[in-house]
Amino acid sequence: MSTVNQTELADILGVTTMTLLDWQKKGMPYLSREINGGANEYDTAACIKWYVNREIEKNKIESPRDRLDKIRGDREELELRIRLKQVADITTIQPAIDEFFTDLTGELDGMANRYIDAMLAAKNDRTDSYQVFRRIAREIRERLSGFDFRASVTAYEHSETETET
Repeated sequence: MSTVNQTELADILGVTTMTLLDWQKKGMPYLSREINGGANEYDTAACIKWYVNREIEKNKIESPRDRLDKIRGDREELELRIRLKQVADITTIQPAIDEFFTDLTGELDGMANRYIDAMLAAKNDRTDSYQVFRRIAREIRERLSGFDFRASVTAYEHSETETET
């Protein structure tokens, strides 16, 4: 433990002795407190630890200005991502999603009609039933993988632009 007086600690921390007195009121540790104008004594390591912890805690607290700056930064980042077409507005995507599910529902209805005979023929044979379901699942995967969502969104964007003019 290294013991120093008030002036020495102020020099070590790069502050005034008045700042040290203020910090003492805020909880900075000291070894002895001299009354009637005498200098206080401090454990250097304990004071430096207190100072470091104080600075860390101070930086954890978000001021209203920090919060506003963060919100502005987030908004600018989002606007940039929209301009770069990295994200899209729901009004642009929703029609394409609706069209996708409408088409998918039609496809699934058509599949039921295409596979009904195979399903009825396989109803008593577990292996045949399994094969029919595998063919259905394969066809569903193929249909889903063939859907070009970007093309649907682009087509919708073009139709919106034409309607606006």
